[in-house]
Amino acid sequence: MDHETTYLFLWGLTFISYFLPWISINQDMYSGFELASSFTYLVGLAFGLVVLYTKLNPVTLTIVAGILMFIGVLAAPLSIPSYYLSYYPIRFRSGYLLSLALSIIYTTIGAKIGKNLEKE
Repeated sequence: MDHETTYLFLWGLTFISYFLPWISINQDMYSGFELASSFTYLVGLAFGLVVLYTKLNPVTLTIVAGILMFIGVLAAPLSIPSYYLSYYPIRFRSGYLLSLALSIIYTTIGAKIGKNLEKE
């Protein structure tokens, strides 16, 4: 695989994990898309698309995108109303852990791939 395809594959995994269930509260499942404070994750995904199509500062933008995704995942539980928290426990689902892991992987491996995108 060439570097652009590898970067697109990695970006695609982070995009898909945004729509997987992140949190459940009393039988209700919430994906990253449904949680307001995961907005920075979406901004990070947008930065990833900018890198893919423009190849403008790919290393820097990939690191910034990965950090924004990581912050979005960590901040996601903050968007749950407090009245839920007093009655029901929050359960983190596999999509949350996958998104957390992929944001770290995207930051490190994506930056290395981005370095190779600069050379093309």
